[in-house]
Amino acid sequence: MIPAGDSVPKIINVNDKKADITDDMTKNPLFFFNDDYFGIARFKGRHGLHRHDQDELFYVLDGHLTIEVNKEIYELDPGDAILIEAGEEHVSMCEKPAHLLIFEPQAIKTINVGENWVWRIGDPPRKMV
Repeated sequence: MIPAGDSVPKIINVNDKKADITDDMTKNPLFFFNDDYFGIARFKGRHGLHRHDQDELFYVLDGHLTIEVNKEIYELDPGDAILIEAGEEHVSMCEKPAHLLIFEPQAIKTINVGENWVWRIGDPPRKMV
C-alpha cells in the first residue's frame, strides 16, 4: 500500500524507468491502484522455484524470458504475456537482461519451494522514485 501522503504521478514513461533499474530480479512498482500494482523489473539469471498465493502477470518489453510453470517450459519474447495463477510453481530464467512489466496484488505472498532464492519472502515491493 502507498504510505499516507505519498503521491503517484499520472503518467510514467516506461522506457525512462527501464534505465533507472540497477538491480536484477527486483520488482519496481510504477503505479499502485486498488489493491494491485503495475511495475517493471529487469530479469537476468535464474529465479528459484516458487509459487504465490495470488495471480501475477508478466509482459515482456525486451529480451527473452524462459519460464517454467508446473514443469512446462514457455519461451517469451517482446510483446508476449503470461499469467501465472495462484499456486502454480514457476521458475524464470534469462541469459541476458530482459525487462518485464508486472501486474500483481500489492499483498502477494511468495513461497520458496526450490533453491537459488533471490527475492526475500515477505519483502514488500519497492516503490520506484
